[in-house]
Amino acid sequence: MAIAALALLGAGCSSAPLTGSGADLTSAPACTWPSALNDAGAGACTAARLLVDCTDANGAGGMCLSDDGLTCGGADTGATCVDKCGSNQYAVACGQVGPSSVAWTPPANCSAALLTPGGVAFYCCPCQ
Repeated sequence: MAIAALALLGAGCSSAPLTGSGADLTSAPACTWPSALNDAGAGACTAARLLVDCTDANGAGGMCLSDDGLTCGGADTGATCVDKCGSNQYAVACGQVGPSSVAWTPPANCSAALLTPGGVAFYCCPCQ
């Protein structure tokens, strides 16, 4: 299941170990991360194995967290998708679209992958 929100494209992260489309997780990182990132609630930080960035032939696309493979819920069937985090990293999304009463801080040693104008921030973090 894809997690988090689709976001505006525009920034990069580390080299992508996975490219394509679909649910092939044979090369996906098998990271562990702090248990506090497992369903921390709306607006808080949450983690997944992949930070999927999908782009269709027209250049439109989106970004999401995924544990299911190189898919994002709103991406066209013909979209090309890549994992924006490295093979030794997991993905984190913090915040929510619009105002939030939740104060969030990404885990230590994470690098920003995309900060959206809507209020969601995506990060790549080193595996534990």
